Amino acid sequence: MSARRWSRGRGFSLIEAVIIVVMISIAVPPSIRMMTEASSQRADRVLLAVGTTSAQAIADQIMADVSKGGLDVLADTSVYLDTPGTGLWDRMSWVMTPYEDRNLTASVTISSLVDWQGAVSADANDNMFRVVTIEVGVPTASGAILAVPVTLMLGEPNP
Repeated sequence: MSARRWSRGRGFSLIEAVIIVVMISIAVPPSIRMMTEASSQRADRVLLAVGTTSAQAIADQIMADVSKGGLDVLADTSVYLDTPGTGLWDRMSWVMTPYEDRNLTASVTISSLVDWQGAVSADANDNMFRVVTIEVGVPTASGAILAVPVTLMLGEPNP
């Protein structure tokens, strides 16, 4: 019975404690590095999702504008995008503020009239569409900027 008490009350020896400390000091730095990388990748994925949401918000507004006013609203890109008060960026400023607070950037490119294949046709009657490209720049944890492009081909809305 005394042998049982002795084994229960026995603690770590100094050598065992040193071995445990050494093992922990070897295992912890790689674990921290892996957790940091996983955290950065998670943050990047979240920001990519936010960037996609931003691009979708812009696309929705452009499609609504075309639905209301036809392709003519996109005829002059600078007027459509930059006119104070009525331009796309001014009208969407309240939507874009949370994205800009996360250092996301957005740009919109609008093509001239093109045919169904996205190229300017020699026959002007075939050029009935505009290609709109929305590109959102998403900063990553590493400092790089990832581009999230969304491209739409828009035609005249149904009468």
